[in-house]
Amino acid sequence: MLTSAKPDFILVGGPKCGTATVSDWLAQHPDIFVMQPREPNFFGSDLQMRRHFRTSDDYRRQFEQHADKICGEGTTWYLYSERAAEEIFRSNPQTKILMVLRNPVELVHSLHQYRLYYGDESERDLTKVLDREKVALRRWSENGEPKDVLQVYVDVARYSPGVERYLKRFGADQVKILFFEDLQSRPEQLVREVFEFLGVSEFQPELRRSNEARSHRFALLGKLLLRPGERFGFVTRRLPSAWRHRIGAALRRANTRKAANAELLPELAQRIAVEVREDIMRLEALIGRNLTGWYGPSNASQRRSADSENSTIQAV
Repeated sequence: MLTSAKPDFILVGGPKCGTATVSDWLAQHPDIFVMQPREPNFFGSDLQMRRHFRTSDDYRRQFEQHADKICGEGTTWYLYSERAAEEIFRSNPQTKILMVLRNPVELVHSLHQYRLYYGDESERDLTKVLDREKVALRRWSENGEPKDVLQVYVDVARYSPGVERYLKRFGADQVKILFFEDLQSRPEQLVREVFEFLGVSEFQPELRRSNEARSHRFALLGKLLLRPGERFGFVTRRLPSAWRHRIGAALRRANTRKAANAELLPELAQRIAVEVREDIMRLEALIGRNLTGWYGPSNASQRRSADSENSTIQAV
């Protein structure tokens, strides 16, 4: 699928859905090049987010030395953006689109834990976080402001608008939708499907998982390493760059441990499930996949009852 225009493929999201794992699998293939750094955030001009490249030339230059390979990148927020699909299409209409979706309740919970670890979120009470998100969404809508990706949680778990945008713009043949549950239950089959979709030879990567939940052994040290502040930053900047990065990486590794899954209160899980219920139904209709397990305990029961009732009516 080599083209003169790059990238050949983009992994468009969603966040905390397994995109880092898929990106790692792709990068291991000898005929595939995945841009570094991850999350360049080049497309999606309607969103507030840190961008690694200011111009198209800077962005495309990353692919120049790998013109003989299938080239791509992964940015989890392209699925959420209302403009990214069109911007990618204008850049290269032949781009193949990969996306990974996950149970919305799990996504929201995982995204909150991730941001707490990295210092992008200070509010530990997820209920307050979701209330704050609603206020922000209303303000952005009323004022026509770009959405700040660091303040959205439930809204990014409403997948159907993004999925529909990419299917309409690129067509079903150029879009492959993966599911987090399948990454866990049948990774070997999924890898074969993805490589076939991209038009590369069969290859068996090491099926390791990336970007798993983490916590700090010592909270204060973790805070200093992630957000050094003026005094600590002044000291570290006096070290040679190579030493600074090497020492910092070693300290972060030593101070990091795999986190036990923090418990999500059932009533909060139910709140999220209720808020995304209609979106799940739209997504099911778009992609033709039964997502009953995403509805939450009570909603799933209501959904099964409704499906049964509809079947009876159709049979009559």
